Amino acid sequence: MKIILLHCFLIAIHVMISDERLIVSGSNQSISASVGDDVTLNCSVNSHIKPEEVSWKKAQKDGDILVLLYQNNKNVSESPDVRYRDRVEFFTKEIHRGNFSLRLKRVRTEDKGVYICQVFTGELSANTTVILERLGFSGLHIMVLILCITACGSALLFCSLIYCRSNNTGMNRHKILYISLFSCTVIEVSMM
Repeated sequence: MKIILLHCFLIAIHVMISDERLIVSGSNQSISASVGDDVTLNCSVNSHIKPEEVSWKKAQKDGDILVLLYQNNKNVSESPDVRYRDRVEFFTKEIHRGNFSLRLKRVRTEDKGVYICQVFTGELSANTTVILERLGFSGLHIMVLILCITACGSALLFCSLIYCRSNNTGMNRHKILYISLFSCTVIEVSMM
């Protein structure tokens, strides 16, 4: 009788384990960022099974690029592609809660694309995808661009004034044009 009960107990445990599902979730919306910003790509494992491996990859036509790898309860720091070295990390204090979100630092325009969070636990695997899009310019980039345009406009106005005043002095117009264009070039370069 004890053997039969033990056998039934083992069968029940086996059914519970084999019924286990690995659920990996991410963001339902694409992520937008500006060049130079830090961004978080979400990946959560909703299971009491501890993942053996979690990898973040960027999908490419000619093969996926390994961005970051977590294996055997530790972050494998030498694994990322050189384009991502020193720019990616897990939220290590959140891993025990199943949070394998990726922090991508100093976003570049070439970072735009589809990222895959792949989770492996024994025979189970699951993944989620996150799309990083709309990489625009930051506020600082826009301010520098406006400053450059303003400086060029001011230099052009200054050169026009020099050229117009040359009519009153009787100087050779070609000489004045060359001098004013040279002055404008010097002013534009010194303002940058």
